[in-house]
Amino acid sequence: GGGEEAAVFEAAREGLVAFALLGRVHEILRPPGGGGKEGATDDAAWSAEAEQVQQRLRDPAHAHQQAYLDLVEFLDDELTPAASVAELLDTASLLDAFHPAGDTAALLARCRALS
Repeated sequence: GGGEEAAVFEAAREGLVAFALLGRVHEILRPPGGGGKEGATDDAAWSAEAEQVQQRLRDPAHAHQQAYLDLVEFLDDELTPAASVAELLDTASLLDAFHPAGDTAALLARCRALS
C-alpha cells in the first residue's frame, strides 16, 4: 500500500538522490553534442566520452563553480521536495529508464528487499 511505498522510499531515498545527482553531473560534464552516438554502448564510445569528460574537468575555462551551484540548486529545489520514488525519478528525468517507461514497481520491489 501507500504507507509501505512511503517507507520503502524513505529507506531508498539517499541512494536514489545520489543516483539522480550522478545523472545530473553526467549531463553537466557531457561534451556538447553528447560526445558521440546517442545511446552508444560499445567500449570505444564509452571510452571516448569518458576522455572528453576528463578533459572538461581539467579545463580551467570550464565553469566548475557554476556547475556546482547548479547541482546544489537541483538537490535543494527539485530532489529534496520529492515525495515518492516516481516523483524523484521524474524530476531527475530518469523515469524513461524503466521498461515500460515509468514503471517503478520492480524498483520498489528491489528496494523493499534491500531494506
